Amino acid sequence: MSNSTFKASYFDAFYDPRPAIDTLFVDDQTAVVYFQFEPNGKYHGMSYYLASGDGCGFCYDGTVKSTVKIAGQRAKGRLSYTGDNRGWDITMDVPIAPKEWGRPIDKDGSDVAKAFRAYNAAMDKGDQKAVFKMLDGATQDIWKAQEKKGKANLDDYLDYRSDKVHWRLKDARIVSAYARGNQAVLLVKGSSPVIDHIHGQVLLSKEGDGWKIADEVYQVGE
Repeated sequence: MSNSTFKASYFDAFYDPRPAIDTLFVDDQTAVVYFQFEPNGKYHGMSYYLASGDGCGFCYDGTVKSTVKIAGQRAKGRLSYTGDNRGWDITMDVPIAPKEWGRPIDKDGSDVAKAFRAYNAAMDKGDQKAVFKMLDGATQDIWKAQEKKGKANLDDYLDYRSDKVHWRLKDARIVSAYARGNQAVLLVKGSSPVIDHIHGQVLLSKEGDGWKIADEVYQVGE
């Protein structure tokens, strides 16, 4: 739940959307609260971070009232609570993501895996022209337009992407791979020059000339 609007199709492209939401969506003006439910719809708890001193890794209060039920791949019902310093009254009717994101594919020999390894190798070599060609068309168009307006420099963007988006990933290995239609997700582990253990998700989209890198989200840890 957020005070802003989700672009559901974008976040649904991730195997696990929460790291993408926390990394790419939440900022000083955009807050997110997670409400958790058990498979039968029973309220399980909540988590949020709004500001320093105003957050909860996981909170449960037995006085929360819930009529939420799970039926037909949707969660429907009302969730309400009134406390000393917070409260809510929410009526929801929301879809539940399928248990399987897509069909498993070969994490070593598939064209998707080969595209990521080529991209990672180009990043490692600092071959900016090769990296840019491996990005999806939407990303290329955005940065070409920004450069044309004089608002961005592609070399600077690719340096930023290598450092802040790709995390200068080393020893990258694909743990598992999934595809559905023209989308694919790779679950990846590796390291960086300053972090021993990194895991993340790499989104790819299939275009006319093959699989392209759409986005990446990484986290610290196994």
